[in-house]
Amino acid sequence: MGPFAGNADSAATVRIRGGRGLNLRRDGCLETEQELSAFGSSLDGNAVRPTSPLYPNASLINNRRFVERPGLIVQALSEADVARSLGLANRHDIRVSIISTGHDYDGRNSGNGTLQISLRNLRHLNVSFGSPTPVLTAGPGCTWGQVFEFVNQEAPGWVALG
Repeated sequence: MGPFAGNADSAATVRIRGGRGLNLRRDGCLETEQELSAFGSSLDGNAVRPTSPLYPNASLINNRRFVERPGLIVQALSEADVARSLGLANRHDIRVSIISTGHDYDGRNSGNGTLQISLRNLRHLNVSFGSPTPVLTAGPGCTWGQVFEFVNQEAPGWVALG
């Protein structure tokens, strides 16, 4: 499927208060289809358009009270993907939404027309046994259940607090 999921003729145009909506058509806030394709190709992860078969699952948040339609979803696999996404949003004054595990009571992790950066795949876990206390680092896509299981396996007798 490649790094850019969805076809070139897709459009998701939503204007929102406090920021521009993301329009994927040539006459929208992105200069050209080529720029959008180059952006998708530059990612380690996927850029998912509303017409992609990946979009329905990629756009879900855990609080079903909110049904938002991001204009583009970046499924980041690296810090570089996040930086590239923020650069694109900054160049074109596009409102950004960030989602990690999908939990937000007020639904602020999504938004109509936003460039949504999904951190769900950034699930690295590491424990360093330096002195005086071990240090645990966890990626933003980790759930507490994953963290607790990791600590139980990698640092028996220790407890993760957060």
